[in-house]
Amino acid sequence: MKRNPRENHRTTFHHVGLFDAAQAQRAADLGVEISANPYYLWALADKYSETGLGPERAANMVALKEFTKRGVPVSLHSDFAMAPADPLLLAWVAANRIVASGKVMNPDEKISVYNAMKGITITAARTFEMEDTIGSIKVGKEATFTLLEQNPFKIAPEKLKDIPVVGVVYKGNIKLNPGKTIGGNRDAHGCIGPAGYAWCEKTQSCERPWELAQKYGFANTPEAFAAFCNNTNK
Repeated sequence: MKRNPRENHRTTFHHVGLFDAAQAQRAADLGVEISANPYYLWALADKYSETGLGPERAANMVALKEFTKRGVPVSLHSDFAMAPADPLLLAWVAANRIVASGKVMNPDEKISVYNAMKGITITAARTFEMEDTIGSIKVGKEATFTLLEQNPFKIAPEKLKDIPVVGVVYKGNIKLNPGKTIGGNRDAHGCIGPAGYAWCEKTQSCERPWELAQKYGFANTPEAFAAFCNNTNK
């Protein structure tokens, strides 16, 4: 740090399988961030309870609430191929603390669905120092995100890992999984509003306003889109 001083080193501890409250507090005091693999709990807690750690320490593996309740940013990773590259599964373990045997290990250390979903979206982007580019849907950010069939905040936390993935949007391009469609609210022209499409009289097609604005050089606002599309002069 003396050789390369800067305002925020963004030090991140990875994996973070076993720790206690005092260590979590020290991380918070030092401004350390966390990238954890909750799958360790699911796969290993039963085994370590019998051999190695013992039941008390095994039950406290990946106790992420010790960090979130102290305001420490927590992202979730799979450490693939140690665990499946399945972000919803990671969020499910962190929010439920269910292990391979079906038991719940130390339910007091469950984190909220909100923090679990942040852990695979905006806080994950923060770990990569890319939170200004990806990780949330916001004007000015890259349009890269996953399309889910259900709202993770409106279902039981126990069902998080089972939410079907409809597809992805990658840099503004939609790729749907076979047999999946986006939304059912088509307008009279067949444009799917939830996918960002609106009818443009000038082009005689369903358009994404931001793409049309970029192509023809007008402001990315509803008013500019309407003015362009309603002007049918070629």
